Amino acid sequence: MWAALKCRRRPSWRCCPWGSNVRGPPQISRTRPWKLGGALGVLALTCLVPSSAEALLQGTPIAKEELGWVYSRARFALEFRRFVAREGAMVLPAPLDHIAVPSDTFGAWVLAQMPQAASKVPPLEPWAGQVHSWQLIGSKERLKHQALFSNANMAYVGNDYLTPIDTTVTPRIRSRMQSAFGAPTKTVVESAVAGQHGESMQFEYWFIVNDSIPVIVMDANGPHDHGVVLASDHQYREQLYVLRQSLLGRVVREAPYEPFVDYFFDQVVDRWYRTGYDGEAFFAEPIPRPDLAHGRPKLPPEEP
Repeated sequence: MWAALKCRRRPSWRCCPWGSNVRGPPQISRTRPWKLGGALGVLALTCLVPSSAEALLQGTPIAKEELGWVYSRARFALEFRRFVAREGAMVLPAPLDHIAVPSDTFGAWVLAQMPQAASKVPPLEPWAGQVHSWQLIGSKERLKHQALFSNANMAYVGNDYLTPIDTTVTPRIRSRMQSAFGAPTKTVVESAVAGQHGESMQFEYWFIVNDSIPVIVMDANGPHDHGVVLASDHQYREQLYVLRQSLLGRVVREAPYEPFVDYFFDQVVDRWYRTGYDGEAFFAEPIPRPDLAHGRPKLPPEEP
């Protein structure tokens, strides 16, 4: 009797009516102790334990001490059917436990004999615009590199800031660039010879920066403006300001002035100028239209 009551409180696989290989639900509802007697007991057995109730009605006696055991079996069967209907009759298998065996070393040996894959190169930091190397394209090399600069979809940074590059008048920057880099790659003379008569720029310096990046430095409005304009491929548009400062910042601050002379055509007033630095003063002299077929202007030789 005590064993039967204990089973009623915490059913286990031993009290499963379908055999010892079926486990019941993880939790079974507890029931309060009860007493069965008279017609009420027959009705309860009829609802919960049909086979036992039928035996009772047929006159087969059931011992009083067996009532708790019969009820626990019926209760467990009912809960089990509910559990299977709700959760299904299958459970996922537990993962296999790996047991080390001597053959495990064979796989490591095979991997050791295989060539190792090349380690992944960590991604490079985005280029911030610093100039590590530069190459000036001379006027005689311009056509050789024309395709590189013509095919680039250029983006520009102008004189919209308050750095020395923006606030210094253009003739002084042109003179310092003459000292640092030499003569420009292109002037209005080369544009006119190439049939580009609509261009009014005074000078262009072409650079190949960091071995592959095309960069152009040009005047904004001849000798009448401040600063210069820097252009490069549009994929570097976010780095143009840093690129300009890295390439020209020290030149504008520290390079000495050097004599130069250019032609410039001002389309606003339809006038030609001869502008430059003669070693003593900067000048911008109105002149008649020059014969550009003779090439770039030259400063008069210095008197001995």
